[in-house]
Order: sequence, then C-alpha cells, then structure tokens
Amino acid sequence: MKLSDAKIKAAKVPEGKKQIRLSDGGSLYLQVSPMGKYWRMNYRFGAKQKTLALGVYPQVSLKDAREKREASKKLLEQNIDPSQKKQADRRKAVTATKAITFEGIASEWISKNSARWVASTQKHTQAKLDKHILPWIGSLPIEEIEAQDILALVQRVEKRGTIETAHRLKMLCSQIFRYGIALGITRYDPTIGLQGALSPIVVQHRATITEPRINDSSNPLLNSDFKK
Repeated sequence: MKLSDAKIKAAKVPEGKKQIRLSDGGSLYLQVSPMGKYWRMNYRFGAKQKTLALGVYPQVSLKDAREKREASKKLLEQNIDPSQKKQADRRKAVTATKAITFEGIASEWISKNSARWVASTQKHTQAKLDKHILPWIGSLPIEEIEAQDILALVQRVEKRGTIETAHRLKMLCSQIFRYGIALGITRYDPTIGLQGALSPIVVQHRATITEPRINDSSNPLLNSDFKK
C-alpha cells in the first residue's frame, strides 16, 4: 500500500521497538525512528544488495523521494550504481566549492551589500578591489589564500607611504573572508595573522582652538558696578 503525507506525519515507533519501515513500493520505504524519518531505497548492483539514502522527511517530501527513486532506477538501467554516483557528485561539489575564487566571493559580497550602500561607497569599494587586491589574489581559491598573500599586497601600498590605505585594504579583505566563512566556503580569515605587521597609522593632532579671553571690565556679570 502506497504512502500518503497523512500516514507519514502520523507514523510513530511503537513502544518496545527501535524503528519501523513503511513501504511505498518500488523498493522505496520510510525508516521511522525516534530520531527522525528517513527515506531509503533497496536495490541490487553487481550481485550485491545495497541501500541508498534519499534524504530526511519532511525536507525531502514524498513526491521528492519518489522522483529520486525513479532517477535511481534509470541509473541502474544504465548499469550505474546510484550510491557511487551520489558520492561522485558530492566529491565534485566539494571540489567546486574549494575552487571558488576570492574574486567570486568579493563580487557576491558587494552584491549583498549594495542595497544598503550609497552609490559612491560601492564605486570606491570596487575601485580598491580592482586596483589593489584582485590583480594579486582575485583568481586564487579563497580557501588557499594565506596571511603572506595578504601581507604582500598591502605592503605594496604601504611602501608608497599610504599607510592608512594599506590598513583599509586589510580590513576590506577581512570583511570578504568573514563573508566566505559565513557561507561555509572558507574556514578562517588570514588577515588575523597580520596583527602588528603594518606600520601604525600616525594620528596628527591639530592645535586646540580656544576662545579669546573676555576682559573682566567688559563683562557685566563680573563688573563691580553691576554687582552693586
């Protein structure tokens, strides 16, 4: 008997059992345990009995699970093991993620923030990237960039005497790395290792502007005649 959403939602593990299986036909079933409800498909490949995990309900709906079952059957007809295909696809996804460049993440970060930036902020930020950062690390996978790579590009600017700009570039890189961390694309911000590596910004204090001293005799509140 085929499953329905109502039956799946109501499914519970009877007392005294660790789990139950609810069949939907065509080798597809729902494995119900106290921890959750999991889609599974049994199949044979190369004379071996195997089980393919198709996801967790309700993230994977009944309709989705049935579609995955049919897709897996088509692979079997082509003499392709669905489990091996799934693992290969996962490895490709991981490889693609690792190959995401700094420029790609920077572009996404700018797009993410452009809605709350004024036009000039977006223009100046992109200009800094294009001139000082992307030519050096833009094409590198963001996961492979190290502190030395960032130090080299900010020191190019520092040597020109524009120390404040060098610090701003470091901060800009840090924001992009932190965005990459939030996306799960990279694991750390290499700019953290640059603490103290740049010359400090020298703050020039200007002379304090003071008010001219008021002649006591001209101030009615201090004038002796006024006090009388």
